Amino acid sequence: MSLLVYLVEDEAVAHFLPLVWTRPIFDLRLGVHTLWEKHRRYWGSRVEFRAWVRPFLARWTAETYGIEVNRWDVATEAVLWVNARWIPTEAQVRALRETRGPASWWAGSEWLALRLEGEAISRWDPHRWSPGQVPDSWPRIHWPEARLLRRLWELISIGALELDRELEAFPLGTVEGRLHGGVALLAPERVYIAPGAVVYPGTVLNAEGGPIVLDEGAEVGELAAIRGPCYIGPHSQVRMGALLYGGTSIGPVCKVGGEIAMSTFQGYANKAHEGHLGHAWIGSWVNLGAGTHNSNLKNDYHPVRIWDAVEGRFVDSGQQFLGLFAADHVKSGIGVTFNTGTVVGVGANVFGAGFPRTYLPSFSWGGAGGLSTYRLDRFLAMAERMMARRNRQLGDAERELLCYVFEATRSERTWEAR
Repeated sequence: MSLLVYLVEDEAVAHFLPLVWTRPIFDLRLGVHTLWEKHRRYWGSRVEFRAWVRPFLARWTAETYGIEVNRWDVATEAVLWVNARWIPTEAQVRALRETRGPASWWAGSEWLALRLEGEAISRWDPHRWSPGQVPDSWPRIHWPEARLLRRLWELISIGALELDRELEAFPLGTVEGRLHGGVALLAPERVYIAPGAVVYPGTVLNAEGGPIVLDEGAEVGELAAIRGPCYIGPHSQVRMGALLYGGTSIGPVCKVGGEIAMSTFQGYANKAHEGHLGHAWIGSWVNLGAGTHNSNLKNDYHPVRIWDAVEGRFVDSGQQFLGLFAADHVKSGIGVTFNTGTVVGVGANVFGAGFPRTYLPSFSWGGAGGLSTYRLDRFLAMAERMMARRNRQLGDAERELLCYVFEATRSERTWEAR
């Protein structure tokens, strides 16, 4: 039986703004892999994927993933309509594949997946659907153990759990790359070094607290220290003397240095110099300047409050440790210090002394001394230059998307109305 799987964004993805202005939620990295990569691994090659995303992301998503987006012309025996916020496991995916007949799956009160067959497919209206469309006659399957991303800070808390779980799938205890003399391996049976990866002298890889994986082409400079669980993605560089603590996942083609703990880099981002980064999530094409720090613990030890785009206010995260959330194309100048739970929007350029606001709208220019707007033409020229340094181009779909985000976030830049 042929199977078509739609990854579907629902209204709750707005809780993850500004990170999801420039990508669908299934493109976010959570642990080693993005949600999309998890689905591809667990569903295998014998399904066709499509996506149903917010309209402004349709072109970028179609070109990036090479799939049909926001198109419903189904000629197949079965369709799975899957919540894009779902964090899949192999066992749960297997259960979905093996089910026959229309059915719905739920994680508490939130829908997780719907299986459509026969006439249910022809009657389905993807433009007007809601969980209330599900007929009462369909089997309703409850999965209390299933996990859906619900709030921004879960990219840190759940991401750490996913990192632990996914690192175990690598061939630990194997060194296929190159270790120079003077490298110390603690618990080497918990270390995997992929082909093309290299570790320079004086480095310590301590996997006693969890696995350490250096993926293909990764590089760790002299005198660095890495504690597991930790993942270094393909062709990323850990600079000399860097200190990486457990719970850290670095995506592909990044440069990282200084002190990093419990943080995730989406990929194609730099924090190459000294400075502390803790309990942070860093988007693509971000560059954090020398001496950039973030606080991840309040002096009074209270839970951290963080901006929520849906509620339009700061909300209690319930987390004692929470640092910086930087959307794509964020830049920080030398010595910038971000407070606990700071959220920075797409394309913001932050500089100057003092603590900037804990929510900086997209395309902000400035810092604690005041904000203005990063002109769109200058921003696009900068983005082109940065991407060219990594042999990537700012394509028409991405340019169009960034222009859309600039206009869509204009109301947040309240100084423009003065």
